[in-house]
Amino acid sequence: MTSFNTLSEEEIQRINQLQRISFDKLYQLFEPPLPEGVPERLEKIVANGNIAKGDTVLDVGSGTGILIPIIKKYKPGSIYACDLSRRMLEQLKKKLPLRENHYGGCPGSQVAERQYRCYIHKCLLSQHR
Repeated sequence: MTSFNTLSEEEIQRINQLQRISFDKLYQLFEPPLPEGVPERLEKIVANGNIAKGDTVLDVGSGTGILIPIIKKYKPGSIYACDLSRRMLEQLKKKLPLRENHYGGCPGSQVAERQYRCYIHKCLLSQHR
């Protein structure tokens, strides 16, 4: 098994800043139309969350909100979005107003202190009951 080095808080902040800058510049690339096959993969990601009516969902790395319309089909009670890119969240707010959008990383923030039934991230899904 491969072991991973633990990053310092400074290194994490440096990486987050680089991602923030990149995604702030490229946010328009994440808007529809999406490449062939991508909508189907996004539907599968959300379906695997087993979201029940009334659940509270946190979309980590929401970007411009590409998963939000799919999540809404499941009639959750609340959807919260967080992303490192302020520009992406601004786009999300324009087209899909949510109760709360959080700028910055989720871990260690006020977002992480809440209890969510389902966390959705494009490459990670975690369910809590």
